[in-house]
Order: sequence, then structure tokens, then C-alpha cells
Amino acid sequence: MNQYISGLVYGALALIANLYFVLPVYGNLSLHLGEFFVIFCLVTRGLSPALMASILGSLGLYITTGNPWFFAVSILEILVLHYLLKKEIVLLVADLLFWLLIGLPITYLVIVFIYEVSTQDFAHVVLLKQALNGILIVSIVSLVRPFAPASWYSKNYTRTTLKLSSRIFEVSLISIALPSLIVALILSDSSADNAEKQISQLLKIKAENHVDSIESHVQHHRDAIDSLALLLVEFQLDETKTRELLEKWNSTYEGFLTMLIADASGSIIHGSPKTAFDKITQLPASERIVTDRSYFYVAKKTEQNFISTAFKGRGFGHAPIVAISSPLLRNGDFKGIVQGSLDLPQFDGSDNKEGRVSYLIVTDSNNSIVYASDGLGLENLSRFEPVDETITFTNTLPVLTLSTGNYLYHFEDSKQGWNIYALADASQLIGFYKQNFYRLMVALFLISILGLVFTRRLSKQITDPLVGIVKSFAAHKVIVQEPNSIYTSKEVESVRYQLREAQQLTLEYQENLKEEVAAKTSELIAMNERLEKMSVEDELTKIYNRRGFEAAANEAFKLACRNRTALTFAMLDIDHFKRVNDTWGHVVGDECIVMVAKELKKVFLRETDFYARYGGEEFVVLLTGGNTDKHCRMLEQLRKDIENHKVAVDGENISLTVSIGVFSLKEDFNISYHQLVSKADKLLYQSKTEGRNRISSDCQ
Repeated sequence: MNQYISGLVYGALALIANLYFVLPVYGNLSLHLGEFFVIFCLVTRGLSPALMASILGSLGLYITTGNPWFFAVSILEILVLHYLLKKEIVLLVADLLFWLLIGLPITYLVIVFIYEVSTQDFAHVVLLKQALNGILIVSIVSLVRPFAPASWYSKNYTRTTLKLSSRIFEVSLISIALPSLIVALILSDSSADNAEKQISQLLKIKAENHVDSIESHVQHHRDAIDSLALLLVEFQLDETKTRELLEKWNSTYEGFLTMLIADASGSIIHGSPKTAFDKITQLPASERIVTDRSYFYVAKKTEQNFISTAFKGRGFGHAPIVAISSPLLRNGDFKGIVQGSLDLPQFDGSDNKEGRVSYLIVTDSNNSIVYASDGLGLENLSRFEPVDETITFTNTLPVLTLSTGNYLYHFEDSKQGWNIYALADASQLIGFYKQNFYRLMVALFLISILGLVFTRRLSKQITDPLVGIVKSFAAHKVIVQEPNSIYTSKEVESVRYQLREAQQLTLEYQENLKEEVAAKTSELIAMNERLEKMSVEDELTKIYNRRGFEAAANEAFKLACRNRTALTFAMLDIDHFKRVNDTWGHVVGDECIVMVAKELKKVFLRETDFYARYGGEEFVVLLTGGNTDKHCRMLEQLRKDIENHKVAVDGENISLTVSIGVFSLKEDFNISYHQLVSKADKLLYQSKTEGRNRISSDCQ
């Protein structure tokens, strides 16, 4: 029950942290610290509580992000880390392996195929953020773990004992990784801010340059219209001269798509180019009237120069234009207007067409598009009212989304009330952030490799002298007086001195014992032979006792491991045996034990089958050769035979059952005999706790 409570507590902490303690990284990317409590729960309480904490922590992530895939990734991370920790892999390395081989591929598939993020740079940044989050959390857990009191660790959770070299490597790697990750975060955010400032300044300059260019362009043609109006009023040219002057003006000022002159009634009387005007003259008089055009009636009303908003032409063509008109006033009387139609693409100005690192959008006072760079997917004269998107991958710059992608932009307005937007592809910024972060991660990786080489060398220099001393002592070799390494330490030399003193005392004592031992040897040999015969057989069941079984089983185990022969070890325990003794007495209990021994003899007939009474109501079986599936079938047959066998007592039949724990070796024989016994004993305990009269098995 304590395990479930601890899982709930750690899960609640993870949930709260993921909801309220979020560290922004870049834009709306952030680090979620709740996973700290989940990983810490794993290394202190075990797998089951950690899975419970993982589900609660992922719930917090789902609430804040709306992403349900956090549940799957978090649970997978816990399972993989648990497995790798059992394999004695350092926690930080285990987490790196998880993200490289499992976490990042799954995250990439989710963001590309589920959330349809098409920007590869942004996808890479998301992946980097996920890996960074995981590595940072595990680094903090590894740093905090040594300071956790022993009471925080579950007694039921078997902790892995690492080699000293692995411990040194872990400490060194954490000392490198955690500060490096923090510095990487700070530098990356600082670099991103600087990049944003540069892009913002560049866009501002471009927008202002475009404003100057457009205002100059419009003013130039506005002055041209005013000059033409003055000439027409001043010299009162005949129709031929007027037409020639209009043609000359149109050819001189290439920004004009067409030019026209309308009389006081609004009828077009002259136009340029001539080919277009000739078509106008073929139209009915009613279709040559421009009194409905703002460039006519505003100029007439105000008697001043006028610049229109963008509109679609007629008569002279259907291209989108901006009209500049000036009234023809003679002696204060309105005689008509002269007008020039600016071709909208001429507003391109300094827009860069090569490399396309920036874009331009120009709108008039009605927010109609006067000009938009190629590639933006915007049509002239369409309405443009940008709305800032939620900041996704910038800290400060505004972002707008068009059909062609995401763009950073800066806005300026002109004297004419027009709006000029300088845009830059957002991928520039995210690409810069990604490249910068990649550099930092590569640097971190190289530092970690150097740390690995250094710590391996350092741990070897620390442990080799100590291992050499212990080996000499164990082999009864004289421990050398001087250290064999210049990298030894005071602690190691203290051990050397004390072991050397103890060895000398031991050798002296052994010399004194030799004579006494020699005198007693023959007597002990004879006695041991008698005891050996008495000690290998159980008196009640006439099968091996524990000692006899251990001797035979050890040899069989070594042979099976050497030849890589399938091997199965089983432990049996009579269920509720105490109840039998309490109810029927120990004599009947002995009959039940004898019955189980007889059933063992019936089932296991091969020379390679070993079985024994291990103690009390407990029996053991060692099977070699054949295959483990057959071994399990034989053990199942034994269980059924015992279940079906009745022990007759005073006219009543006693039914017995047994619980069995079975551990087999198929391929991996890297295990000691005592570990094999321990694993079978745990499986027996599992059978007992799961209801008895069953077999619990496992293998490696």
C-alpha cells in the first residue's frame, strides 16, 4: 500500500510542477519540470509507483499543451530506464539512449504526421527541446539522488550496485552535463534574442527604405502630373499638340501605365498610349465618362492634386492601378483633369528578388493590397488585415501566417496613409536557433566524450592499486611494501599497510597451525567420510537432503553452463502445511512429506534429474538437458499428481497442493548458482502470494 501512496504523492507533485512551474525556453517552447518527480520516484520507489506518477504527471502536460502523446512517451521512458538501470547502465546514459533510439523518433513522427508541422527547422527545435528536457531532468535527479535519506528508498526495491568506475563516471558526467545544459539554455536564448533584434532592425530599415522609395516614387509622378497640368493650362495647345505632349509625358515617366485628359463634364478627350485611346474613342459617349471616379470628382471639388486608393482600371485596361490626378484650372474655372495611372508592380522599389530573404506588402488607406511580393500568394486589390499569430518560435517579434508560410514582419505607414510591411521568412530565425543549438549540443557531446575518457582513466588509476592489493591478499601472496602506481592515494596506502600487517599475522598463525592440522588430518578424514555418507540423504524421505543436493547440483550447474545446456531450477513448497501439522499431527505431516518425495521419484526418472528435500516442507528440483518447455511440463505434471493424490488418515483423505517457482536458463548463462536459487525462491514466493497451487516461471 505504501508503494501506491508514494506513487500518488510523487504523481501529484509532478502534476503541480507541470501545471505551474514551467520554464520558458524559446517562443512558446518550455521545459516541464514535473518529470523530475517521476524519475526520482523510479530510482527510489521502483517501477509501479513511477508508472502511477508518470500518468499523473502526463495529465498535467496534457492540460497545459493538449498533447496526449506525452502519456505514451513518459511511460515508455520509465519502462526503458527501469530496464537499463537493471543492466547497470548509468541513469544519464540510459536516458540518452532512450531519447536517441526511442523518444526522438516517436516525437518526430507525432509532430510531422499527427500535428502536421511541415517546417523541418521547427520540428528539429521541438526534438532538441524534448531531448534537452529529458537530459536536464535526469541530470538534476542524479545530482539530488545522493542527498536523499535512506528512508526515502523502498525496502522492496532492489537497488543496483554500480562499479566504482561507473560511479566516478556518473558524477563527472553530471558535473559536465548539468552546467553545460544550463549554459546552453542561457546562451541559446541570448543568441535568439540578439538574432531577433538584428532581424527586427533589418526589417525596420527595409520598411523605412520602402516607405522612402514609395513616397519618392509617388511624389515624382505626382509632380509630373502637376507639371503637365500647368503646361496644358498655360499654353492652351491644340488637340494635336496636346496629344503629342501627353504621349511624350507618358513615355518619359515610365511609372504611368496610361494617362488621360478629361474635360469639365468628365468625358475623356485625350489618352495615352494612342492604341488604348483609339479603342476608347470607339465606345459610346456614356462609357467615356469618368465622373464616378474619385480621381475626377475629388480633384474637381478640392481643386487640388489627388492620389486615389488602388482600384481596377477600365476602358484603358483592367490592370489594378493607383490614379494621380490634377485639376485643369483656367482663370479659376474648372476645365477638366489630367490623370496618370501608376502600374502597381512599379511599387516594387527596393524589394529583393534574388535570394528572396525579405518580402514587401503595400496597402492603401483602405487596406487594399497595392503591391505584394511574388511568392506570398496575395492578389492585388484584395483586402489585407493582418492578425498576429500566437507566438510560436519567437520571443518578441510579431508573426503573421499566410497561405505560403509564417513570416516575421515590421510595419510602417507613409504620408499617403499607405501601410508598408517588410516581411522575412520565419525559418531564418528558427534555422538560426536550431544551428546554434546544434553547435552547443555537439560541444556538450564532445565534452562528455572527453569526460568519459578522463573518468575511465581516473577510476582505473584509483581502483587498480586497491584491486591489486585485494587480489594479492586473497591469493596469499605477499603484499608489496611500496605502491605500484604513482596515482595511489592515502586511503589506498592505509588499506595496504593494514592488510600487510594482517597478512603477516595470518602467515605466522598458519605456521603454528600446520603441525596441529597435520595431526588431526587423518582423524578428520575418517570422520568426514562417515559424516559425508550420513549427510547427503534425508532420513525421512530417503532422497537427497539439502547438502547432498547442493553438491550434486553445483556440479550439474557448472557443466550445463559450460556446455550451454538448457537448465531449470525449481523450488516447491507444500501449501498450508502448518495447518496439516496443527490438525493431524506431525506424524501425518511426515506422511505427506514422504508422499511428495514419492511423486518426485515417479516424475523425474532421468540421470540428469536431481531433486531433494530442501528443508521442512520445501523441495528443490534441478533439470538439465532437453528443453525448458519440457521441464515446465514435467513440473506441471508433478503439481497435478500431488494435487490428485490423497493421503489416507483414520478413514479420511487429505488433499495437498504445492506452489512452485521455476527459473530456467536458455541462452544467457551469465549467472551464479546462488542467483539461480534466489530467482526461483522469489518466483515461489510469487506463486504463494498469487493464490498457491500454481507455477510461476521466468527465464533468461
